[in-house]
Amino acid sequence: CPPESSTRSDASLDRVAIDVRPAVLGFDPCGPNLILVRTVPGQAQSVGVDIDAQNEPAIAGTVAGDDTLFLATRDASDQAQALRSLESWYGAPHRRP
Repeated sequence: CPPESSTRSDASLDRVAIDVRPAVLGFDPCGPNLILVRTVPGQAQSVGVDIDAQNEPAIAGTVAGDDTLFLATRDASDQAQALRSLESWYGAPHRRP
């Protein structure tokens, strides 16, 4: 086998766009700095990648499992903005704090 290249071009990082909106079942605030995002099984990581790609300043980061995603915010104000963004992106229901 030929050796793999140790460098990757930007073109190799391109991905096919997949609509993950149907995978989001809902989201709920947890305290002032977290939002729990529920997805269909096996889709939390794809949804996390999609959320990260939005570059929403209110979202500090995401951690995904199989069907659950934790979204971190810096404060309650950022959490409120992140909830508004999630609602506009996914239209999924959530409970207000």
